Amino acid sequence: MSPGKPGKCTAACKSCREAPGPFPGPLICEDVYWGADPGPLCTPRPWGKCCDKAFCNKMNPPTCRCMDEVNKCAAACKDCQRVESSEPPRYVCKDRFTGQPGPMCKPRAQN
Repeated sequence: MSPGKPGKCTAACKSCREAPGPFPGPLICEDVYWGADPGPLCTPRPWGKCCDKAFCNKMNPPTCRCMDEVNKCAAACKDCQRVESSEPPRYVCKDRFTGQPGPMCKPRAQN
């Protein structure tokens, strides 16, 4: 669903259907993507496209936070806080996101 426009799927959605239930409800995108590409997102992650320090609960879908310290928060972040005593200044987006945290920014070292 498009943020701020209930009842409409994004243009990228190929299979837009009414949400299941006994009463007519909002439209949901039922597209399925296989592999590493999760497909289009309805709502951008508040911390941007990637996160190295993601903390998520075990719900389905999970609710996640990204604790990466960055030079500047992403435009979608609503609660950007400066890390105390960081020089030069570093920031953390304190927003929560329902869904997967996204790919890691830096590749993990191979053992």
